[in-house]
Amino acid sequence: MNVTELIRYIEPTQNNGMKFVRRNMEGSVFMLNLLRFRDIADYTSHPELTPNEPISGAEAFDRYIKHALLFT
Repeated sequence: MNVTELIRYIEPTQNNGMKFVRRNMEGSVFMLNLLRFRDIADYTSHPELTPNEPISGAEAFDRYIKHALLFT
């Protein structure tokens, strides 16, 4: 990998998890989610979920979280 290539995500595989644990780091581990939202949510891949009025990506994410929490 050259310096100009960017890593956009970490692939959560079992092998990568083992590599992470084997680093024997001391202290706490924190997870930080950096999210970027569209001005208007995009429902083109699931048009059946499109709300009656356009909503922001942030509002769509909030609705998703509230729905997901119903099943925890």
